[in-house]
Amino acid sequence: MGKRDGEEKQQLVLEISELREQLNQKRQFFMDIMESISEIVIIIDEKAKTYYYENQSAREEFSKHKWLKERLLQQLASDLRWNRRIQEIELSEENNSPYYYRLQSQRIIWENKKPAIFYMIWDITEEKRKEMNWEQNSYEDPLTHLYNRRYAMKTAQEWMERRQEFSFAFIDVDFLKYVNDEMGKLEGNRYLMRVANHLKQSSIPGVLCKTGGNEFMVLCPNVDETKLEHILEMCRETLAKEAKGSSIPYKMGFSYAVVTVDGSLGQDFSSYLETADKKLYEYRKQRKKRL
Repeated sequence: MGKRDGEEKQQLVLEISELREQLNQKRQFFMDIMESISEIVIIIDEKAKTYYYENQSAREEFSKHKWLKERLLQQLASDLRWNRRIQEIELSEENNSPYYYRLQSQRIIWENKKPAIFYMIWDITEEKRKEMNWEQNSYEDPLTHLYNRRYAMKTAQEWMERRQEFSFAFIDVDFLKYVNDEMGKLEGNRYLMRVANHLKQSSIPGVLCKTGGNEFMVLCPNVDETKLEHILEMCRETLAKEAKGSSIPYKMGFSYAVVTVDGSLGQDFSSYLETADKKLYEYRKQRKKRL
């Protein structure tokens, strides 16, 4: 009986040894895979205080950006949530352009039964910068480099959704058709740039956009109609005086209409646009009578 027990024990020891060898092989295979992939792989303790493992890609990234290793750990420590399908973070060294990373995480048990978090991380900085550049260009008027109509509508909608009160102004450049017809499109563009520069220099407390061929729009949070009308009237008078006191062979000016949006009412922005359009029509009629 003792001999049989001894043989069974030896067999059990052999099987355990083989299992350990298999596990070691599988672990080595797993480590080889993590070392070879191009994505950044890190494993940190569950409280994000220290690194347990960094693959080759991570070590190269940390070597290239000396500040990144510590900043990444700080960022992960501030947001310890696991099993996210996708998460994007922005990291930067002081006063430098940010880098962007997309990561996925999974809680695991690491060596010696240590609770840990596995992260696979993709550097998406180039992708993000292209996206931001495209977005910037899609919101920019190519002539004046002001925001365009698309951005104006987006901003107004966002403010209304936040139920924020704001005033906005429609601004129509006067005499542009005459300038284009008599002096050419190039001079017409110079005229538009003069108007844009005057509006920028007028200390309008808000967002200035060029929304059409001869149209501008101003969006001003927490500014009442009276104040915005005063600013625009002063700007209009300054523009007209510049034309009179220079060699510019045409009059310069603009018409405008200001409307206040009460975000708490929950109305659609289009209704306020209609109101502004009507006020602009009336403003032009009154100006023609005075002229």
